[in-house]
Amino acid sequence: TKIIRFFKNLEKTTNFISNDIVFHSTPQLVNQQFTLFVLVHGLQATHEDMLVVQKSLIYMFPNACFLNSTCNEDKTNEDIMLMGDRLAEEVSKKLSTFPFSRQIKKINFICHSLGALIVRAAIFSQKSYNFRSLLNTFVSFGGVHAGIACSRPGMFDAGVWILKTMTGSISLSQLSLTDGSNPKNSLLFKLSLDKGLGYFKTGDGLYE
Repeated sequence: TKIIRFFKNLEKTTNFISNDIVFHSTPQLVNQQFTLFVLVHGLQATHEDMLVVQKSLIYMFPNACFLNSTCNEDKTNEDIMLMGDRLAEEVSKKLSTFPFSRQIKKINFICHSLGALIVRAAIFSQKSYNFRSLLNTFVSFGGVHAGIACSRPGMFDAGVWILKTMTGSISLSQLSLTDGSNPKNSLLFKLSLDKGLGYFKTGDGLYE
């Protein structure tokens, strides 16, 4: 399938190290370069929703290093930019606590649904400045890059309206392009003008 071929190609240019490995300062590790995978869940989801993806990657890359993001759990109704700030901080913290942080040379983001916009907001944030140069691959599953304003009318729109009314969701307003009096004042338009994904060397929007 497309996803398997993609990760097999990625494997050719990536070195990995396990989250659970016991680190020793051997010459081999000191000279090794590492890659970090960051997994980001979507709307009203948790890191557990990304475990299927993580387990698939572990099967293909037994020694992979992951950050399965938890910073926005139970907070996905908040401002997408705020969620992006949290993600940027979480990645920075991971990099600072990794035993061989200076040897991490690539960061790959894998995200689902709203997670795609959270990643873009994280890259937009000044808090990502220290790791932008490491960005390598961006993969999104069903990423709502264009929002949901042009979705099919009827039951879907009614469901979105009910959710926005019941939860006071800021992120749903941003996805609907109703967070400004004019679509050009919306967050998604603002993100579209930013270099954002241009920092990544490769990218793929699977199942958009």
